[in-house]
Amino acid sequence: MDQGLPTSAHHIKKSVVPLVGRVSATVFLANAAYLGFLAFFFVSGFEIRPIILLLFLVIAVAIFLLQSVLVVFLVVDWAKTDYYLMPDKIVEFRGIIVAREIVCDLRHIRTMTLRQGWLGRSFNYGTLFLKIGPEVDKHDYLELLWILHPKQCERAIRAYHEKQMSAVSGEESAKQSDEETREHYLKVPRIIA
Repeated sequence: MDQGLPTSAHHIKKSVVPLVGRVSATVFLANAAYLGFLAFFFVSGFEIRPIILLLFLVIAVAIFLLQSVLVVFLVVDWAKTDYYLMPDKIVEFRGIIVAREIVCDLRHIRTMTLRQGWLGRSFNYGTLFLKIGPEVDKHDYLELLWILHPKQCERAIRAYHEKQMSAVSGEESAKQSDEETREHYLKVPRIIA
């Protein structure tokens, strides 16, 4: 099972499909609101004067600026989070100006849930929820949002987790056998020459 697992950090890539969907929905809603505003003026029978055309132009520029700000916000929100999978931990980096790093030891993962809707299955992306044990302070779960190939990532995390847990149990059994050997050695009568 170790043959397919990388031993260095592996960048978990995020899907662009949710970003494109959010940007498209934002632009569509802003344009629909503006068309509704225009329809209100034309249907209500207002007389079109140059001042009203200037007002429409100002509103169109304001909507363009609002759309631009929202699109930049959505792109930055998408781009500011990165996930890295390592043999012993998962690291989440958040932020561009003020960076925050969350490190989750794989031994502390209690459950792993994959959420993938029909669109996610079609475009091969999803969200992994990792419930973390009480040993980790401040964080009850780690959420890997909109990652590409979530099933493969889940399998890799499970394989690393099993490897970590078997290493921990191997250490515990080695300690236990050392203790048993020591106790046996202490019980055996020694011949002092």
